[in-house]
Amino acid sequence: MKIEDINIKINEFNKLRKLLMLPINSDDTVEEKIFKKYLELESVSKVAEYINGLGYRINKDNKSRKYIANDISSVILSRDTKIKNNELKSIVIKLFKGNKKGLNSRKW
Repeated sequence: MKIEDINIKINEFNKLRKLLMLPINSDDTVEEKIFKKYLELESVSKVAEYINGLGYRINKDNKSRKYIANDISSVILSRDTKIKNNELKSIVIKLFKGNKKGLNSRKW
């Protein structure tokens, strides 16, 4: 392995560390909370549990239900999801797609 390759990996891990240190704030949107928690847990079902534990529900057709793993996946992959931090959005999408393909989750 070349020193340049090592430096690239160090930079990637520093970006990841910086993003993992972002706190989940009460004024974050549910989408931002989903992205931050997915980065930490890398599991849509665990993120759904977390979001449900915060009291969030999906409202559809005048009915309310808890989030399920498919809902979390849809939020992550949605083009309409508004995440202020583009780096967070980009890395989470890459992690999610890598996890779906069974690739090493840290190759983003």
